[in-house]
Amino acid sequence: MKKLLLFSPITTLFGLFYRAEDEIIITIGASEALDAAFRTILEEGDEVVVLAPAYPGYIPLIVLCGAKPVLVDTSANGFKPDLELLKQAVTNKTKAILFNYPSNPTGVIMTEEEMEPLAEWIKTQGLYVISDEIYSKNTFGSRHVSFASLDGMKEKTIVIKGL
Repeated sequence: MKKLLLFSPITTLFGLFYRAEDEIIITIGASEALDAAFRTILEEGDEVVVLAPAYPGYIPLIVLCGAKPVLVDTSANGFKPDLELLKQAVTNKTKAILFNYPSNPTGVIMTEEEMEPLAEWIKTQGLYVISDEIYSKNTFGSRHVSFASLDGMKEKTIVIKGL
């Protein structure tokens, strides 16, 4: 019998390959995917760093898991995190950092050069990245870069993508 390979939109958009049989979950929408991701990795008392301003639907999903959202104000930094902001926000209770680029509500994107130092540090912290990339096609004049595509980040990143 011939083996059928299935490719997700993630594969063709970001140069990544995910096995359909054990690396992709199909949900009704991005909010359900976020909920499933949080319920999978969070336990009572955990913290999730959320870059603000942020889509308001994130906070209730984190709280419903018994975890605490830790909001990091990025407004003074062009709505982008820098390493010092993340270092100040992460504690021994932090389980994940939520990235939403292109951002809802700001529309800001992050470049690979801006993401790389963050990824290098995150790898040393044992944290998950929840990368909400639902607006990845909304990049005008530049190309979207997925956190999962950075060296050593695929295994640490839960990518949320939609149609």
